[in-house]
Amino acid sequence: MGGGYAGGFGTYSGLDGTPDGVEANSGDDGAEEKGHREARGSRQGVDEISLAAFTILADNIQALEKFFQTTLDTLLRQLDLSESKPILLASPGFVAQAFLKFILETATRTGNKALLAQRSNFVVVHSASGYLHSLNEVLQTPEVLARLKDTKYARESKLMEEFMNLLYKDDGKAAYGPREVEQAVEKGAVGRGGGILLISDSLFRAQDVAIRRRWVGLVDKVRETEGGEVRVLSSTHQSGTQLEGLGGIAAILTFPLEYLDEEDEEANTGG
Repeated sequence: MGGGYAGGFGTYSGLDGTPDGVEANSGDDGAEEKGHREARGSRQGVDEISLAAFTILADNIQALEKFFQTTLDTLLRQLDLSESKPILLASPGFVAQAFLKFILETATRTGNKALLAQRSNFVVVHSASGYLHSLNEVLQTPEVLARLKDTKYARESKLMEEFMNLLYKDDGKAAYGPREVEQAVEKGAVGRGGGILLISDSLFRAQDVAIRRRWVGLVDKVRETEGGEVRVLSSTHQSGTQLEGLGGIAAILTFPLEYLDEEDEEANTGG
């Protein structure tokens, strides 16, 4: 019984009288054809996977852009673009950074100059998750605290500058000192239409409870009854120190008032 090894396929021939060489060549041809079929199948499989991956990626990009647009529309409804305030964007990963890029590209494309002017106010930070409970963690990060602090003090400094300009004009639209400011509040001059109460945080740290209640009551009256704005200035900041020199309290009035001493009032009324 003859036998032989055909190529590397481990098949023996000669059992049925077929020449070894013929069977060996047939095996080679079949294996080669099989290899071509497998290669074509492999390429087709790769193409199908690539197409599926591209489709999924395109769908994800489209969904993300739709999410960004919806979020931006909501943001624009809530923001007053005429004011300069920090705009905090927080997310896990790089979503917040991608959203900022989307905002600026959209503003450029649509010619929204007011939105582009807010570029420096955007603060991008990382958060542990996208849920609301992560917001507290984000607000305690040094970067965010620094930005909020600087903005608060900048606003306070601007208000004190505005107050001092009115005071120098001496047109009756600036009041300072406990008695004068309380009179202005009673007369409704620190209310809607631009009334602003400036009060030092040191007044709320008085040892006397009655004094603290006095100022809390005044703040509530301006905010809730009169509809004015209240700004509590830090006594550790320059603007707060300046306010301390004016008695710790001042007000920008909606209409001018003239203040009379009690003695003058009594003299004028014949009391």
